[in-house]
Amino acid sequence: MRNVIKADIRRVQSKVGFIVCMGIEVALIILAGILGKFVPLTVNGEKNATLYVAAAIFFFPLFVGIPIFSAIYSDDFKSRSMQTAIGFGMTRYKLIWARFFEGLLLLCETAVVFSIVYFVTEKILGEKNSDIINGIITDIWVRDLKILGFLCLSLIIVYGTQKPGGGLVLYILLLTGVFGTMIEALDFIPFFSDREIKISKYFPSGVITSLQEAINDGDAGKIILYFVAFSVCYIVVPVFISIGIFNKKELDF
Repeated sequence: MRNVIKADIRRVQSKVGFIVCMGIEVALIILAGILGKFVPLTVNGEKNATLYVAAAIFFFPLFVGIPIFSAIYSDDFKSRSMQTAIGFGMTRYKLIWARFFEGLLLLCETAVVFSIVYFVTEKILGEKNSDIINGIITDIWVRDLKILGFLCLSLIIVYGTQKPGGGLVLYILLLTGVFGTMIEALDFIPFFSDREIKISKYFPSGVITSLQEAINDGDAGKIILYFVAFSVCYIVVPVFISIGIFNKKELDF
């Protein structure tokens, strides 16, 4: 399985679409740093140099998640490499976990690259506030975690229907907050609002938001709680569900 993961990661890394999207995001981060230094935005009468970077990082899940999803899962079905691997004796269990680790490693790679680019850019521009730098880098990794969770949730559709297009649509809907907005509407139902119950807090975006708030507050206990909750509920469980569904599916060889 290790050789399969290595070979597929190298394949994805050499894809033009992935390289171009990485280059665009790197350029946005550098440009945001320069604009923040020389043309800072004014908010409530105070200059804020991080808004540009925050805007640049906002596109991170789009420029990274979609190319990774397409390169790993769409190509898997189009090229029938999945059927080939299974035909040569690789179990479906190992295949799905191999694809999961490929996505995980590629996301970590992109987060490392963006973190280094941002850090170096800010240091060259003379930023001395380490809290600002650490905050932005933390935000990059939290977004990385959210991308991974959304990808894993999308796997249920991918392996359930054997049509990656449906999984990509689900990923985009999760990413753009369509489902999050719909879930937030439930919070206003009298039964929940009267009891101050926020259903949205338990869904992916809500858990990620709680994690970010805990990080900002420096609450180690809540950081661990929300990190574990998100990892188990929206990463590990969806992968096992995908495996269970895929094991019952007939493949078209």
